[in-house]
Amino acid sequence: MAELFVKGDMAGARAKLHHDMQHYINEVTGERLQEILGHITALARRATQAGADAIEVHGDRLVGSLCSPLINQRTDEYGGSFENRTRFARAVVRAIREGSPDICIDYKLSIITENPQLGRGGLFIDEAVELAKLLEADGVDTFHVGQANHTGNLNDTIPAMGTRPECFMAPYARRIKEAVSVPVSTVGRIMTPEDGARLIEEGVCDFIGLGRPILCDPDYANKVAADQVDLIRPCIMCNHGCTDAIASRRFISCVLNAENGYEYKRVITPAETPRKIAVVGGGPAGMEAARVAALRGHDVTLYEQADRLGGQLGIAAEESSTVKPFIMEDFAAHNVVVKTNTKVDRITADAVEATETLNPPAPTGRPGAPAPVPAADAPEPETQAISIPCDCVVIASGTAPVTFDTAALEEHGIKVTLVGDCNGKAADINRAVEEGYLAATAA
Repeated sequence: MAELFVKGDMAGARAKLHHDMQHYINEVTGERLQEILGHITALARRATQAGADAIEVHGDRLVGSLCSPLINQRTDEYGGSFENRTRFARAVVRAIREGSPDICIDYKLSIITENPQLGRGGLFIDEAVELAKLLEADGVDTFHVGQANHTGNLNDTIPAMGTRPECFMAPYARRIKEAVSVPVSTVGRIMTPEDGARLIEEGVCDFIGLGRPILCDPDYANKVAADQVDLIRPCIMCNHGCTDAIASRRFISCVLNAENGYEYKRVITPAETPRKIAVVGGGPAGMEAARVAALRGHDVTLYEQADRLGGQLGIAAEESSTVKPFIMEDFAAHNVVVKTNTKVDRITADAVEATETLNPPAPTGRPGAPAPVPAADAPEPETQAISIPCDCVVIASGTAPVTFDTAALEEHGIKVTLVGDCNGKAADINRAVEEGYLAATAA
């Protein structure tokens, strides 16, 4: 990588940064791989000394990419045949066992799923079954069957709502469980405790893995054990607070759990003086404020003008950067034409009349930033009138906050806190839940 920067090959450097493991596994020397194995043995030894009960081999990234028939292009003892491609994976397990004879080894077995084919840093299921048998003999104690991802979209591994079937890894986990005698777990849009129980009862796996649902409700397992499944805060798999945060280099959080990531700062405690609290509006902000205020011991009444709670969630679909590629593929499959830099002038009985700008200013800044100001010497906008025939028009022009006059309440000494859509600007669900939570904890 450094050599590319020195040469000024920025395009080559960017390609390696984007697909770093694909380049690395084909260029790394056998000697360096042996050095890595030595480090793994030392790591396992330190893990035991530190009191760790288990080590998980992340069978994606380096390990899975070397195994992969799609990425591995080596011609030495680590490439080509199944035996060669899986050589390092097996050596990793033996290296761990050398450093820690008694520690539990869990192996994430990354599967390249089919129909559609997704993921690259892993194995197709037939080869994965054979590798699982060999790894069990090498010392693996449990297998975790997951979606191969490396060099794929994050949505492949952590699918947002509506983009992958529920429990989509179940058929692959079943194949692995039938091939080995050690426990097998799986993951992948396991939506409810009932789904997890069904997978276990049907022999798909011995236990399940949960990611996003635990971020949404850290007490998930405790509530299942206490037969309080109806009290679990369900993950809506929006990817907005968790997966999008990974892509944006922010800490992982959850749009429905305002405490996530702030566990030492945000704690619901009993109110010093219980009060009667009215919450006006049953959207996400209002419902969260009512929930938290009630938990603190306040007497809460929630008012909502509609016949159901939820506010705009009833018509929303929270979108995210990880699901955007899926949406664009769906647009292409259904011949959806996207017209940007186009302003609607009027809607007639059978068409939308609009003006399209053909030479818009180049975008600058991050997504969502204010529109760029044209430079002084920028060319005059070149536009053309267009007419789009249509039978139906759906207007999605954004939202604006509803003003709420608080003067009369404040004149009578009643404290008013604005949250969500009425607080200056329309809120997304993340800001709505967070503002509702913080308002209630300060009440």
